[in-house]
Amino acid sequence: MQNGKTLSVREAAAELRVGVTQVYTLLWDGRLRAQKIDGQWRISKDSVQERLREKGLAQ
Repeated sequence: MQNGKTLSVREAAAELRVGVTQVYTLLWDGRLRAQKIDGQWRISKDSVQERLREKGLAQ
């Protein structure tokens, strides 16, 4: 992840305005960039912003 800014699954869900299950689906489908650190997913904030732009919801 380029700039080191990451979100938890719950934080990403809130930003994307979807449920936690949907975030896991996006992770498994490779539509969000993330790393698993100490057993927890850390999702790239840039990846979340890209998804918001794709959905037309970017702020």
